[in-house]
Amino acid sequence: MQPGRKKRSYVTAHLTKRGKSWRIVWSLDGEVFRISIGDMSEEAANNLLSQVNGSLTGSGWEEWALKSQAVKRYLVVTKSFVKTGSIGNDDLIEKFYIHLTSNGRPEKNSREYAERIRELSRFVNGRPLESISASDAVDYLDWVRSTPGQRSGTAGILFDMIKPGMAVTIAEARDLLFAKGIIDAKTKTTYKRARHALTERKDMFEKVKRGTYRRRKTIDTTNARSSSTRNRALAICRAFYNWTSSKKITLINPFTGISKAKETKRRKIWWLARDERDAILATADELIASGDRVDAIAIWIGTWCGARRGEIRRLRPCDFIAVPGKVRIWETKTRGGKIDMETDEPRWVDLPPILHERISRHIKQFKIKKDQPIVAWSKDDLKFERQVETIVDLMRNRHTEIDHRKIGFNPFRHTFGSLLALPFYECSKCGKVADGEKCGCGGKAVMIHGAPLDYICAQLGNTSEVARRHYADLCGSQGAGYAHRLK
Repeated sequence: MQPGRKKRSYVTAHLTKRGKSWRIVWSLDGEVFRISIGDMSEEAANNLLSQVNGSLTGSGWEEWALKSQAVKRYLVVTKSFVKTGSIGNDDLIEKFYIHLTSNGRPEKNSREYAERIRELSRFVNGRPLESISASDAVDYLDWVRSTPGQRSGTAGILFDMIKPGMAVTIAEARDLLFAKGIIDAKTKTTYKRARHALTERKDMFEKVKRGTYRRRKTIDTTNARSSSTRNRALAICRAFYNWTSSKKITLINPFTGISKAKETKRRKIWWLARDERDAILATADELIASGDRVDAIAIWIGTWCGARRGEIRRLRPCDFIAVPGKVRIWETKTRGGKIDMETDEPRWVDLPPILHERISRHIKQFKIKKDQPIVAWSKDDLKFERQVETIVDLMRNRHTEIDHRKIGFNPFRHTFGSLLALPFYECSKCGKVADGEKCGCGGKAVMIHGAPLDYICAQLGNTSEVARRHYADLCGSQGAGYAHRLK
């Protein structure tokens, strides 16, 4: 007679009572799990106990139990994450991508989320994403922090296709992208798109244009990703597992409870010296006077009040006259640039007299109505990006003597902040900026102290941390109202 099959054994929970509070307790491999269910009748406590024992045999957990840390810990120990059966990783990521795009998230951002989860899938060697534990999550984030990572986007794909020691021209770059099916025949003939594909590094395009660009022979494996990239991966993975939990695909989020890494900002800012700024503004005036680029007035606004390009696009004449000596700037840094002008609070920036005079003349010259935009940039984001790009490229081509990294709307903003922070000498006779205590006109110059950090922070709409990182080495500690006497 053959022996019977061994009966499967299950963990069994029991009730304990501490004071007036009931507890449901069970143990596994020496680890004890306790759920506190509070003060109730013994009959009600036994009812909940039977539900937990049913869950321990594999019949599924009730919603009230899933909120308990003990149950979450038990699921981690037993790796019982899947509630509705395993789904292929590719199908799961595709559903997540569709969820993001259907809820209004930009396509580029949705692709970033999907690619990050694919990287997680590759890290666990294709294991079901539902089976990832908290220790796997920590290992993945440590791996992200310690590796260079995979380049993405058109520029990254092109960069990886360039062979070591290979010189690349724009035409060859377009042919490479076309051969790989990354761009179509129409895009292949577009000069601007080739520029987009070659800007992984700021100076890469200029070198390619001259035919002198050569890729490094080896990739520096010590060039690990930053703490901010690791924190970004953490946020994306949390969002993914929050979604899977809401769809009853998984029971826990393995990325819950993991702390963010401390970020070290190393980004260098670029800004124009006064003579470089004045040369750029003179060229802008020439373009406006000739009618070639009336939107060059945006450069005046960027360098004299530190407005971002999205903020410049929203400026109306009424924003300059609402409060004397002030310009009203609607914030675009948060919430994807979406502004509700009825409920949102604007940022009020001190209006330098030179900018007030220049904007008033521009409004009068082109007969701009009070509710019309001062800079006639398109409301369509793609066309808007191209308009900004072309005016910046035009300035770079006109001023080859200036480092091209200093010309752009972000450097214009930093120019405003940096010149606010720096002390300078002002001639008491001619009122111009002097190189020292004596001016070229023979007058005596007086030193004007730089603005304090909190004032610069308020003018630019930055957080104190960002302002301190960029301008702490430059700023002074004297009075206020600096923008009114900014030179």
